[in-house]
Amino acid sequence: MITDTLFIRLGHAGPSESVSWCLRQAGTGYGHVQQGALEDALLLARSRRVVVLLPSTDINLTSMELPPQLLSMPQAKLLQAIPYQLEDKLAEDVDSLHFALGRRGTGNRLPVAIVAREKLQGWLAAFRERGVTPDAMVPDMLCLPLIRDTVPVWSVLLEDGHATVRSDLHSGFSSETEMLADFLTLTEAPNNLRLQIYPVEHSELPVLERPVQTAASVKSGLEYLMRGFDEQQAINLLQGEYALAPDYLTWFKPWRMTAALLASWLALATATLAIENLRQRHELRQLEATAESAFRSTFPQVTTVIDLRGQAQQQLASLKRTGGVGGFLPLLEGSSAVLARVNGLQLQELQFREGSLRLAMVASDTQALDNLQQGFAQQPGLRLEVESANASGQGVQIRAVVKAKS
Repeated sequence: MITDTLFIRLGHAGPSESVSWCLRQAGTGYGHVQQGALEDALLLARSRRVVVLLPSTDINLTSMELPPQLLSMPQAKLLQAIPYQLEDKLAEDVDSLHFALGRRGTGNRLPVAIVAREKLQGWLAAFRERGVTPDAMVPDMLCLPLIRDTVPVWSVLLEDGHATVRSDLHSGFSSETEMLADFLTLTEAPNNLRLQIYPVEHSELPVLERPVQTAASVKSGLEYLMRGFDEQQAINLLQGEYALAPDYLTWFKPWRMTAALLASWLALATATLAIENLRQRHELRQLEATAESAFRSTFPQVTTVIDLRGQAQQQLASLKRTGGVGGFLPLLEGSSAVLARVNGLQLQELQFREGSLRLAMVASDTQALDNLQQGFAQQPGLRLEVESANASGQGVQIRAVVKAKS
């Protein structure tokens, strides 16, 4: 269903300064661009899609050739892997950055937009504090019209002494207007390059030794940007943990491994509650068998099961009492933090016995095993003892014990 779209463009100082906005209605097209406080713009947001154009000077646009091992990865896992693929090229700690992915291009080249988490959270907070959650937040550079011609054509928005340049589908740069000629030289622009200039009124056109075509001057750069917006090609920063409607696994991404390790206890609780409400005998028998199997797998030291529910509660209470240093919960939390960072590793079995976590895993290769050992070496308070590591056609079968450092 086609809906109205409210475009809001933030300035370099963010939502605290004046913003520009325009409403595109499904039936009548674009309205007039207005400028003022964010609160005034959001008066039009009710029951409409909200697309926010962000200053590209705060966003790093890059791309990378996907290595073979990442080609078949789904989007959610790519979002976890890409930061560490680009880590060596970034000055900041990847944990302080947010990564968003564009559509994969030819030759498996993947466009990536990178922004400081603190910056993105600040932008989002300004909207959410006013009762609005944007549907998309995109770099304004990628909304400049993209021109395909027999010769290369770059789009240039000139406003307030600043030049924003879109050089390709997911690339470009920003500079002061008077420095634009120098930047064209630094970026090794093609010799046959032509520039399409989009000036905002009162902007001065710099001297450029390139063929130039200039569009009509407008009062606001948003007039050009919203018409160049292509939702299929734009990079929406609202991905991963910031996605508008994340699924269960995405929302729980930071706790994914911990949740998987605790699944047996959740299954026990769910099974016990379900038994009280189910009346059919054969379903009752199936649930009892499943619960007992999960219980025996989780607590192998219990050899006789008489009162499943009571014994499960006793074991869980015992785990909680040992939750201090060297207890189950610290070992579980620390281990899951390491396992979540190791690619090519699959957990097959978990047991807690005699103050230690016993893990059975399969690794895709020996590199994953090396990464696992390095991860635990960097984890304070924990040590990993690899009991066995056997390579086979299915990977490397690993059995290990996690203990608290004495």
